[in-house]
Amino acid sequence: MENEKVISTQTDVCQEGTGNGEALDAEKVTKPVQEVEGETAEGQEQEQQPAVQEFDPAQFDPLSREELVSELEKIKASEDFRHVDQVMKAARNVYGKLREAARAEALKAFVESGGEEDDFDYRFDPVDKQFDSLYKGLKERKHKHYEALDRERQANYREKSALLGRLRVILDSDDPQSSMNVVRDIQQEWKKIGQVPPQFVQTLWANYKALLDRFYDKRSIYFELKELDRKKNLEKKIRLCERAEDLVNLEDVREAIRQLNALHDDYKAIGPVPKDKQEELWTRFKDASDQVYLRRKEFVEELKVELRENLKLKLALVEKVDEYATFDSDRINEWNEKTKELMELQKSWDSIGGMPKENSREVNKRFWASFKKFFSNKSEFFKRLESMRADNLAKKEALVEKALGFSQSEEFDTAAEELKKLQVEWKKIGPVPEKSRNEVYDRFKAACDAFFNRRREQNKTQEKEFEENLAKKEAVCEKLEAMAGSDVATMETYEELCAEFDSYGFVPRKAIKQIRKRFAEATENYLNSMQGVSEADKRQAMIQAKYNKLLSGGNASSKLRRKEQELREEISEIENDISVWKNNLEFFSNSSTADKLRDEFDKKIAEAQAKIGDLKSELRVLRSML
Repeated sequence: MENEKVISTQTDVCQEGTGNGEALDAEKVTKPVQEVEGETAEGQEQEQQPAVQEFDPAQFDPLSREELVSELEKIKASEDFRHVDQVMKAARNVYGKLREAARAEALKAFVESGGEEDDFDYRFDPVDKQFDSLYKGLKERKHKHYEALDRERQANYREKSALLGRLRVILDSDDPQSSMNVVRDIQQEWKKIGQVPPQFVQTLWANYKALLDRFYDKRSIYFELKELDRKKNLEKKIRLCERAEDLVNLEDVREAIRQLNALHDDYKAIGPVPKDKQEELWTRFKDASDQVYLRRKEFVEELKVELRENLKLKLALVEKVDEYATFDSDRINEWNEKTKELMELQKSWDSIGGMPKENSREVNKRFWASFKKFFSNKSEFFKRLESMRADNLAKKEALVEKALGFSQSEEFDTAAEELKKLQVEWKKIGPVPEKSRNEVYDRFKAACDAFFNRRREQNKTQEKEFEENLAKKEAVCEKLEAMAGSDVATMETYEELCAEFDSYGFVPRKAIKQIRKRFAEATENYLNSMQGVSEADKRQAMIQAKYNKLLSGGNASSKLRRKEQELREEISEIENDISVWKNNLEFFSNSSTADKLRDEFDKKIAEAQAKIGDLKSELRVLRSML
């Protein structure tokens, strides 16, 4: 297979602004020239784009709502979906302004007639509904069109993949004559198949070209037939060159570019020409193309500068609009004021032209996302305003009922905590209807005050009882202190005094630590002074005394089980440390330094094992109490 040299012309790609935040891709009217190599193009298909229909959104500005509905009716059956999209966007913007103006006028009339602005409810008329219905139908129809186009491209991809499979089978065929005819049929089928998804274009084209190259190389016996095809291709490409040269003088540059793109597609599909004519012919076709693109170049450069300036202006507006996306207020006047400010920013946005294609989508998305977020928040505000205040009133009424329930409770500590929680919850609840605000608050406050006044009276009585308990516990401590070292200091006496101490209730808060400390010291002295009692029994008694305190309090079972888990975890942790230390001993070599380290580790292990013994003893005592 003879290879043909590839020469390409790189042209600039830009986009024109529509004046409405949309971008027009200049690549759709200008494409780089790319010649074929071998049987097909360099490995990249260019999709032919439809002609750009001129459309000025400003022409809709003076139209009425009925006229805008008529404009949508006109495009209801149109197949030019780019034009449909332009008309839809322009009509939506103008209609939205008219609808807002109508609403404002209706609101003004409502207020002037004596109505309250908060009570105003704007209802759409038949024209609004007709416009919304038409717009929704067009949007769905456009969506279905592009879905169908995508399905068609996927089907084309499958068809071309199947053709590649047929080519691979033909490469192993033993019938060159019939194979040549089949290959020609495949080439015709390939040419008839339409566009495929862009991500598959280069791979499909490269495989197609490679298979054809292998076919012609393997069947060189048919070279003369191939040369005949090249001569026919030469005649076809000469005619394409002549048509490209005629486009140089076409006044409509965009139409010239559109036709030139079609010529390039035809040029690629024709196939190779005689090698000695290849470069000459391609140079002629390329020169004609360059002259057409040159007429566009100056405009493109100027447009790029304008688009970059527009980008700067729109980015500044994006920063301003972002602030409105997080705006929130519970006042209608503040929402209306922000709405006016935002509409002025939209006017500024619409007055600025297009932006570079690579920035257009992101910048537009940021602007309109914040814009829509503001109006979404505003809509939600008006929807929830009344219901929210009613809900808040219901929530506060419920809190009043709960507070009344606790106000007469005799469980003072529990009730006090619950009322404090209710007070915190009350503050978190938002505003209620103005007419009910003072009444519901007064009821809630009265219920809380009634309880806390009762609790203050009860605390005076309870404090006296706590003082009595303190005196009783101090008397027990005195007995322990007096008996320490005497003959009556027995384990039975100790257990009786411990039970007596634990039987007395609460003491004043300020004396808790003091009495606990005194009891612990008296217990330790008492047990240490006992004769004929082993250290293990003394330790067990002290542990028993420590956990008896837990048994006397609330949630005793949970506290003991939690302490049991803590002891088990501590034992497990020390056992793990011992295991690590024993493993480390195996790595010490025989030396004076190593012997010293080994002794230190042995000491640590012995201490840890002793600690485990103490913890296990404490654990046994604890488990006996569960």
